[in-house]
Amino acid sequence: MKQTLLAYAPCLTTSQILGLSQKAKAEDIQTLYLQEIAVSRLPKEERSGMLASLPFAGLMSEQLSYMLGRAMALECSHFTFALPAGYVRDGRFEELEQLLFSLKKKARLILVPTIVLAGLSQDCLKQIISLCLKLELHNLCLGTGTALDEVTQAHGETALDLYDKAGIANTTLEIACSTPDCAPFTTHRICLSQIDQ
Repeated sequence: MKQTLLAYAPCLTTSQILGLSQKAKAEDIQTLYLQEIAVSRLPKEERSGMLASLPFAGLMSEQLSYMLGRAMALECSHFTFALPAGYVRDGRFEELEQLLFSLKKKARLILVPTIVLAGLSQDCLKQIISLCLKLELHNLCLGTGTALDEVTQAHGETALDLYDKAGIANTTLEIACSTPDCAPFTTHRICLSQIDQ
């Protein structure tokens, strides 16, 4: 199974950051997502992914645009961010489409929108995934890996079905959960909020 690793501990030491990078290499982890300050402490050749802020905190368009610029300046290959929950829950899909289109236009790296699932209906999930696939944003993450935002079997099946219908490899779909059973053919995102000293 393919894996990515996301660490959002607030203050990682340089040795912890380097340790995560070594773990990613040793375990053949595709992408290591870190916050901006942590990414900047890695040697350029070891930088892969940056997260916009906390994985469950949706930023507004100006903030996301700025963080995307920082990820590109740091020469990351991937940039992950939570879709703004207000847009999603209120069904403001036109605004969401404009935001994603704007980010895609600026991006010189792979965008990985994270869909926060807490309180989200299956219909809404389908609409969001369909919108992202329409914009050719094939790299998505379901859930944030927190206890309040677990990926269920139904979530996984909905996403896999939409990827299958669109003829897109489901290995570009990341599932943030402690056990990858809900979608065994996708990429499993391991989320760490606390790193052992």
